[in-house]
Amino acid sequence: MTTTSPPRSSSRWLCAGFPEIVILVLAALLLPMAGCQKAEDPIAGLWQAEILRENSPNVAFQLEVTRDGDQVKGALVNGPDREEATSGSFDGKTLLLKFNFYDAELRADLANGKLSGAFSRQSGKTRVSRPLTATRELPEYAPSSSGPNLTGDWILQVGEGDGQRIWSASFKQEGEKLTGTVIPISGDWGTISGHFRDGELYLSRFDGIRALLLTAKLNADGTLEGNIGADRKVVGRRLEQAVSQGAKPQDPGTYTKVKNAEEPFRFSGLDLHGKPVKSTRPRASGKESSGDHHHGHLVPQLPRRSSRSCGLLRQVQERGSGSGGAGLRIHRRQGTRFGAASDLPATAWY
Repeated sequence: MTTTSPPRSSSRWLCAGFPEIVILVLAALLLPMAGCQKAEDPIAGLWQAEILRENSPNVAFQLEVTRDGDQVKGALVNGPDREEATSGSFDGKTLLLKFNFYDAELRADLANGKLSGAFSRQSGKTRVSRPLTATRELPEYAPSSSGPNLTGDWILQVGEGDGQRIWSASFKQEGEKLTGTVIPISGDWGTISGHFRDGELYLSRFDGIRALLLTAKLNADGTLEGNIGADRKVVGRRLEQAVSQGAKPQDPGTYTKVKNAEEPFRFSGLDLHGKPVKSTRPRASGKESSGDHHHGHLVPQLPRRSSRSCGLLRQVQERGSGSGGAGLRIHRRQGTRFGAASDLPATAWY
């Protein structure tokens, strides 16, 4: 005699103490969770950004945005170099990042996965605004390249005629990816990033102050020929070749010097806390502070722990030249940024 097992039914669960209504509730809760994925944050992450220009290629850089609840942080990224925003916000449409040490802000609207806006900062009595865009499409580089490799030191002839200058440059190439720096007499550009592809070089940097661009083609004789910015002509040769032809950058150590190295450095004014300070005070007698006089402005040295002191020097030089005490006021904002509580005054003279 053949017996068959009774069909399974919900009666077994009911008998076990699981009312049918409980099963339905659990199913309603678990099914949506099974297909649920964490929604992507519309603003957080790494963006490929560009400063838009009318008469030259756009200047590329990266914009990093992070968010923790309502707190938004951001940074301008150029290779390993980062310029951190002092504060930020995002209301669902507009991203706002403030860079108080530059008296600047980045403001951009998000629409269809693209940021469009501008980076603006105060420069003297003028508000300078640079339009920008950013997308999620990060650049891709071939891991290897069959063509020439630009890694090494170069000499650049920049400009033409009486205005020509001799600069240095250093590049590192990995596949199509190219990084490096350009070194004028006033100091290096910081890290510039880009590519070398199909015989063409593109390197750029935007750090909130400078929008820098180097584009060039590699000639058959191994020289680079192109432009810095929109139309400043540049010709590059490898260091060995350039030196053999007599092209040599000027020694920065001999470019600017004092008339009398034995004469004491004299100054007077207010420190970062508003207290009077003079060069005759023991703390200011050369033991804890020093400075250079460049284009009529005092440029104090930052502590060695600040890796960006050279960049600060360049920024003071660029913003301070020909503007009276503007360069010194910029130093005070930057000094606060780097935590440099210096006794050097806000206004000083020889």
